[in-house]
Amino acid sequence: MNKEDFIPLLEMQAIEKKLSRLNDEISKENSRFDHLNKLSLKNENKRQVAENDLLKNQADQKIHHSKLDNLSKTLKNAEIELMKVKTNEALKKAELETSRLKSEIDQLESAVLELLDQEENLICCIDETVVFDKNFKDTYDEIKNEIYNDNKKVFTEIDSLKEHYEYLKSNLPQETFNAYEQIKALKGNPLSFLSNGHCGQCKTAIDRQSLQEIESFNSLITCLTCGRILISPEVQY
Repeated sequence: MNKEDFIPLLEMQAIEKKLSRLNDEISKENSRFDHLNKLSLKNENKRQVAENDLLKNQADQKIHHSKLDNLSKTLKNAEIELMKVKTNEALKKAELETSRLKSEIDQLESAVLELLDQEENLICCIDETVVFDKNFKDTYDEIKNEIYNDNKKVFTEIDSLKEHYEYLKSNLPQETFNAYEQIKALKGNPLSFLSNGHCGQCKTAIDRQSLQEIESFNSLITCLTCGRILISPEVQY
């Protein structure tokens, strides 16, 4: 090996860090969809609940109207019978029955009015969700295009970096790349510059013989403590 052989390793580590940062940027941009999707789901649930409540409301109205029709007929018959009674006891009984029927009708009519108010509110609620969907689609498409254009630039940069990474990799001895990959799998950052005779990462003092090997660029020397490949500070790229 020579001094220049260490430069691709440094470039590869720098590219990996930049790729990690760019992927984080993409994830951050895409997370904007998470918030939008939650809003859309919330609106969809709101509409479904309102539609179900509206169906129940209208069914209840139908039941109440049916009961009102029956009670009205019953009341009409009771009032006819009231005109036919001949004794005070029968009159009193008939009056109580008509009074009960009228009270029940009043209660049902009040319930129907409440259902009508609820129906109006539910229809308004459903209309609001429809308007939200319409506006949401425009907003979603706008942000989607914005994110796509932003990410398109990032993806172009990522492709360029990956291409250069593969070029660097192809020019490395296989055993050097394998050593780099093995250390990276364990440590993340597989390289460490020497710093005053110490490993720049874990600060372990490096023995004289290893220092000489590192400075002569004859072979890969790793830190006995953290296992990273040690590189002379003379190596620049």
